[in-house]
Amino acid sequence: MFILPKALQHTTNWSGGTTTQLCVYPKDSTYAGRDFLFRISTATVETETSTFTSLPGFQRVLMILNGLLVITHQNHHTKTLHTFDSDRFDGGWETSAIGKVTDFNLMMAEGVTGRCKHQLLQAKQHISITVEDDFYGVYWLEGNAILRYQERDYILNAKDFIRFNTGETFTIMTEEIGHWVSVEVDYHSTIY
Repeated sequence: MFILPKALQHTTNWSGGTTTQLCVYPKDSTYAGRDFLFRISTATVETETSTFTSLPGFQRVLMILNGLLVITHQNHHTKTLHTFDSDRFDGGWETSAIGKVTDFNLMMAEGVTGRCKHQLLQAKQHISITVEDDFYGVYWLEGNAILRYQERDYILNAKDFIRFNTGETFTIMTEEIGHWVSVEVDYHSTIY
């Protein structure tokens, strides 16, 4: 288990806003080098219209965290995404969008599979999870909560990112309504 608090996350600019990398695997790979098996990030889209960077050889899952986005993949499909809606698409498609949003991104090389899901806990509830995938991430969105891992408690703050490996078990306990995005990735079957 590893916690990347919001204060230690690295944010950079792109042509339409900002992007914050939460995880890249392997850890010595880079987005610029396109040598990663998967990359997880959040981004803001601050212009009304935007064009996505071409990423041939990668699959993408885009989830809206805040706002409304109309995403168009030329010669494929157009989809309207509300908060917590997602779209899965080929990174090599010619893609554009209309709308100012904050989003959550999962990029995967060929052979890697993954999914993102919005999770919700009511106040005074808890959930225990045993990781069955190669990688499990939690991007905490809001609400007071405690993460219990190996009999130790950690406070979860908005925009903290926590990652777990296969076989690890953890519990999230809330004081008030809590939201997060879970991301699950399987990559061990990939030849790398």
